[in-house]
Amino acid sequence: MEWVPLDGLPALRWADGASVDPIVPRWWCTLAVQLKDPLGEGLLPLYVALLDRPSQRALGSYLLAAWVMHDLTRGTAIKEKGLLALTTGAPGIEVAEAITRYARRHPERRVQVEVLVTAASANEDPVALQLVTSIARSFRQRSVRERAAELVEQIAARRGWSTDE
Repeated sequence: MEWVPLDGLPALRWADGASVDPIVPRWWCTLAVQLKDPLGEGLLPLYVALLDRPSQRALGSYLLAAWVMHDLTRGTAIKEKGLLALTTGAPGIEVAEAITRYARRHPERRVQVEVLVTAASANEDPVALQLVTSIARSFRQRSVRERAAELVEQIAARRGWSTDE
């Protein structure tokens, strides 16, 4: 967890407008890394949802960019994949662009792509969810396609939809 840029975390606000003590997102990051789950076992997305929308976006964008940068420049960030659970509030277009760019430039990093897609499935932005659906239909690596298809089923169940919807 030494590489996680905790000192650069954005200033955050709770949904009621009050400032978040900077120690709170630091502990969220610590917990996220310890959980090793890009979905945060359902807990971390609930924490993120307590923030106001701009804070959710800022935190998600910051941590997504930091995870991808570390993974590509220093070897792998797969041990810290849980950090991606805190990206649920990132703008869907940023999530989609980051994952698409990553998958195109680094197709050999199948595990990382699966982890990124898993994290994207928890994002409620329609663009992020459309990316997961698109990957389930047409991604070149079968295991990634299959994982995305499982995630589409989970999204549908969570929303009370059929998988076609």
